[in-house]
Amino acid sequence: MTDPCLVIGLFLVITSGAVESSLPAKTASRRLLQVNDDEWQCGKRSVSKWISEKLLNLSCESLRGDVNRCCIHHDNCYDDRSDKGECDNIFCICIEDAMRSSSWCHRVQATLFCWAVKYLEWVPFLR
Repeated sequence: MTDPCLVIGLFLVITSGAVESSLPAKTASRRLLQVNDDEWQCGKRSVSKWISEKLLNLSCESLRGDVNRCCIHHDNCYDDRSDKGECDNIFCICIEDAMRSSSWCHRVQATLFCWAVKYLEWVPFLR
């Protein structure tokens, strides 16, 4: 099994933009993903998406669909150029609700996802 600390550390480094650069928003393609939310959308690019999915799969895999929908709605909020703080707060509420059924997921993972969005996901919003 993968060391959870390693996965969390990699997730934080990559979502901070230290490894990846941000790309312009893909509004049209993200809107289409609302219809098909089977494709994982939490993260800026392929590496951070992979890490966030692995992190979720450590113990919260059953919540994948609801968490993914929160990420899609959050991306759409940014694409609409809504207020970043408002988008982030809505995302955090969504994630907390999505993970409420599991004490560990709600306490640890929801906090981590919310923190990452509020403090590490600012680069795409500036474009």
